[in-house]
Amino acid sequence: MQYNIKIRCMEVYHPEKQLGNEFYIKHFQEQGKDVAHFLKDVLGREKRYVIDNEGKEEKERENSLSMQIAVAKKILEKNKLTGADIDGIIVATQIPEYLVPPNALFVHRAIGAKKDSFAYDLNGNCISMTMAFDQAAKYLQDEKINRILIIGGDYLNIAASKKDECIYGLFGEMACAIVVEQGDGTSQLLDKDHFINTKSLDIIHVPACGMASLLGKEGKEPLEVLSGEMVCDIPEVSERIKEMLKRNRLSVDDISGFCFSQYVWRNNKKVIESLGIPEEKCPYVGNKYGYTGVNSPFIALYELEKEHKIEHGDYLLFWTIGNSMQHIFLLIRY
Repeated sequence: MQYNIKIRCMEVYHPEKQLGNEFYIKHFQEQGKDVAHFLKDVLGREKRYVIDNEGKEEKERENSLSMQIAVAKKILEKNKLTGADIDGIIVATQIPEYLVPPNALFVHRAIGAKKDSFAYDLNGNCISMTMAFDQAAKYLQDEKINRILIIGGDYLNIAASKKDECIYGLFGEMACAIVVEQGDGTSQLLDKDHFINTKSLDIIHVPACGMASLLGKEGKEPLEVLSGEMVCDIPEVSERIKEMLKRNRLSVDDISGFCFSQYVWRNNKKVIESLGIPEEKCPYVGNKYGYTGVNSPFIALYELEKEHKIEHGDYLLFWTIGNSMQHIFLLIRY
């Protein structure tokens, strides 16, 4: 499989407030818990940007949709595009501000997109934006579709239980947008892979009580670890990456950037060590931004771009992981 698709531009947006680990260490010390090692050495956290709506009027409050709209306007303005240039909008979100109507329609209105376009939300949990890129590549094979706006962003802390050290302190708020367009044959989606392991299916549910109970006002904590041990399948991740490289006659040395999940630093370190990936090729930005959910591999790509470590024609390999567990891998020519 080869699909012509080019990333024309990328932008990010995050709220102003930034919290360091000290805030969360103190928070859990008051509950008799020591989370310093877990935050720093396991998750790889140092700082994260968070939404702070305290004292703000309702129209000034931030949420996932406000960030999605902000980054959509930013990417168009910075790159001299308008809504009329966009043929489709895909909003990747796992805790959307609205279930009905789709948040993508609010983005459509905000940027003045044309009537002759499509717009929808996509929820594959944390693999959503990577999955959206895969879907966009197929849309762009239609000669009537030239340009698609993909946005990934969630307000995850709004749902986090402040009693759960595995959740509270993990997340940062950030939205990311990319504009993809028909490639000229040098920028392509070359390969993809998926696998699912549902052993962890009953560990994290959002909302934890289910929508029927939540909308029936019987709610519990929206986001908490329910029970059991999370299975991340890291050895299989390494093997899948090896297989993808092999069938495309590539080696680790041929890949300029590895854009991985920013969920847990220790997981990434295991894959890096297993495959012999130089750390400078596999940025970890969870220490600066927290875990931003659906867009985290693209935040890693943003870091590679910002530091001028990649250029047109380079090979990039994406891997990310979704709740319960679902994995996606993409090999692209940048």
